[in-house]
Amino acid sequence: MLTWFRQVLKSSLLHNIIALYGLQAVNYLLPLLLIPYLARVLGPSNLGILAMAQSLGLYVSLLVEYGFNLEATREVARYREDPKRLSDILTSVLTARFLIALGVFALVWIAVEIVPLLREHSVLVWAGYFWGVASGFSLSWFFQGLENMRLVAIVESVTRLAGFVAVVVVVRTPHEVAWVLILQGGAAWIAFAMGLWLAAKRVQLVWPSQAALVEGLRMGWSMFVYKGAISLYTSANPLILGLFANPAIVGIYAGSERISRGASSLLAPVTLALFPRLSNQVRHNQDRAAALARLSLWVQGLGGLLIGLIVFVAAPLWVQLLLGEGFEEAVPVLQVLALLPPIIALNFVFGVQWMLSQGLDKPYVMLAFGAGVINLLLALVLVPQFSHVGMAWAVVAAEGFILVGAFVYLIAHNRLGWLVNWKRNKL
Repeated sequence: MLTWFRQVLKSSLLHNIIALYGLQAVNYLLPLLLIPYLARVLGPSNLGILAMAQSLGLYVSLLVEYGFNLEATREVARYREDPKRLSDILTSVLTARFLIALGVFALVWIAVEIVPLLREHSVLVWAGYFWGVASGFSLSWFFQGLENMRLVAIVESVTRLAGFVAVVVVVRTPHEVAWVLILQGGAAWIAFAMGLWLAAKRVQLVWPSQAALVEGLRMGWSMFVYKGAISLYTSANPLILGLFANPAIVGIYAGSERISRGASSLLAPVTLALFPRLSNQVRHNQDRAAALARLSLWVQGLGGLLIGLIVFVAAPLWVQLLLGEGFEEAVPVLQVLALLPPIIALNFVFGVQWMLSQGLDKPYVMLAFGAGVINLLLALVLVPQFSHVGMAWAVVAAEGFILVGAFVYLIAHNRLGWLVNWKRNKL
C-alpha cells in the first residue's frame, strides 16, 4: 500500500492534474473574483458591453486557436519521444496561428470600417481583438501533451495574476472598460513569450515546410469546426441576447453564466490531464484506457452533481457576493444554469475524453454543431418572451443534447464496453 501511494505521488499524471488545477484556478477563479469589482465599477450596462466585446474576442481566439488545443495536444502525446516530430508540430501550429491572426486582423478592420456600431466602439473592438489573439497563442497545449505542465502553469498563473492586479489598479471608472481587455491581453502575450522560451529548450524551432503547414491546418480542422459549433451556445450568447435585450440584461446574464461556467470548470483540469494519457493508452493499451475512463466517470460525474447542487442552493448568496446590488434578477438565471456542471462533467467523459481519444472526431463535431443549432433556435423562441432566463434554458438544452447524443452514439456503435465491464484491468 505504501509503495502504491509513493508511486501515485510520483506520477506525472498527478503532477499534471495539480498543475492544471493551479492554472484553472487562475483562469476561472480570478475572473470570478474580478466580477464583484467590475460589476460595481462598471454597472450592469457597461458590464454587458464588456461581455459583448469579450464575445467578439472569444471568436477571434477561436479562429486563432483553430482547434489545435485538442488535436495538437493529442499529436504531441502520441509522438512525445520524437523530437523531430514535436518540432514540426510546434512550428507548424505557431505559423498557422500567425497567418490566421493576420487574416482576422483584415476582417476586423473591414468590419470596423463598414459597420457604424463597431466604428462607434472601435477602441473596445480592437481591445477585444488584442485580447483574443493573445489568448489564442497560448502554448499550454504543447506542455499538456508532454504531460509536463508544472513550469508553464506557473508562468501562466503568475502573468494572469499580474493582469488581474493591473485591472484592479487601473480600471476605476466605467469609461475605462477597454483597459480590462488590454491589460489581460498584455499578460497573455507575456505568458506566450515565456512559454515559447521554455518550448525552445525542449525542441528546435525551425521554419516549417509548406507540407507541414498544410498538415497542421488539416490536423486542426475538425476541432476548429467543433469549437466553432460550441461557440454557438457559449461565446455567442451575450451577442444573441443583445439583439433582444438592453445591455443591463446582457450584463445580468453574463454575470450568471460566468459564475456557472466557473463552477463547471472546477473539474476541467481532470479532463485536460487525462486526455493526453487516454490518447496515448488508447493507442497502446485499451484495457488501461478503459480503466482510466471509468475512474474519470466516477470522479467527474459525482463532482459535477455536487457542484451543481451547491450552485443551485446558494444562488442568492453567489449573486449577492459576486455581483452585488442591481443584479438581483440573476438569481433565477443562475439556478437554471446550475444544471450545467453535472451535464458538462459527463460531456467531458463521454465526448472529449472517450470519443476524441478514440478518434471519433466527426460524430462529436456533428453533435456540437447540432447543439449550436438547437441553442440558436431555442434562443429565437425563448429570449423574446423570457429574456435572460430563456437564454439560460436554451444553453442547458444544447449541452443536454450533446450528452444524450454522445451516449446514444457510443451505445449504437458498441463503444461503451468499458462502462459495463467493471472487472477489467486496473490502472
